[in-house]
This record gives sequence, structure tokens and C-alpha cells, in this order.
Amino acid sequence: MVRGALIFGFDVVIDPQAAGMIKQRLIFVKTFTIIYDLIDAVTKVVREGLVAKIIREDVGRLRVLKVFMQKRGSMIVGGKVEEGKISKGAKVEVVRKGPASGADAAEGATGQVVVGTGIIKELQQGKAEVKEVGKGFECGITFQGEPIIQENDVLRAYVERSELPEL
Repeated sequence: MVRGALIFGFDVVIDPQAAGMIKQRLIFVKTFTIIYDLIDAVTKVVREGLVAKIIREDVGRLRVLKVFMQKRGSMIVGGKVEEGKISKGAKVEVVRKGPASGADAAEGATGQVVVGTGIIKELQQGKAEVKEVGKGFECGITFQGEPIIQENDVLRAYVERSELPEL
């Protein structure tokens, strides 16, 4: 027996016998006399059941030139923006050269390994605190996250947005 089902009706009356079974089985029934109201109700229920898809967009890349300070879960590093821009509050992946995988590994090549993620808490250019730094410029950042950043690591900045599938 189905319990907790959802039934929509258009321009119908619920039979008294069916009403008893509906109540017994905890079935939700909603009837409409205006088709647009029915469409809106069904659309709302379907949207609530949809799972948002997370879309990631890379926005910048910074090469770490110097590690200045390190304490648990936080580091201050300096680097140069090689691509795009780096923004305060951005999420970042810490990428390090490491052993390659697959066919390249057999030849002794090195690949890139993501060693962890974090957030840029503060961003400075010279002595001034700034919101973003563009390609070709050097800056200092306060990084909050788990991996221990090393010189020559790359910080890949990205943004994530959620998107609901189309109905």
C-alpha cells in the first residue's frame, strides 16, 4: 500500500469512498479548477525535488614564490598571478608537481597533483589590502586551509555556482 503519495486533479470531485482511503493512507490530494494553478503547483513540487548541479569555473592561477609564515590551518605566502585574477574570499586548490599517472609515469614524467583546498582570507599588494589582483602582478595572501603550501606550488582560484536543471 502506498503511503504519503501526492495526487493532483483538474476539474474533478473526490469520491466519498476514495476520500476515506485517502485519509487512511496519508495521501495528499489537491484539486484545481484553473489549469494554470495546477501547472504552478506541479512545477513547484518538481523544482523542490530537483538536485542542483554545481558548476565550477576556474578564474585565476597564482604561482607561490615565497612562504612567509605558517601556523596551524593558516599560511601567509607571496606569489605572482600567472593567469586570470585572484580575489579575496576565493576558493583555491593547491597544486604541486608530482609523479605522473598512466603511460607518462612509466617514462618518469611528472604531473600535477591537487594536495588540498582552502580559501584566500586576505589579499595584499605591497602594503595595501586589495580585493583582487590581476595577471602579471605579485601579491601576498593569507591562505586558510589544510595543505601546507610550498614554494613553486600553484594556487588555482575558482568559483562555484549551483544550477537547477531545466524543466
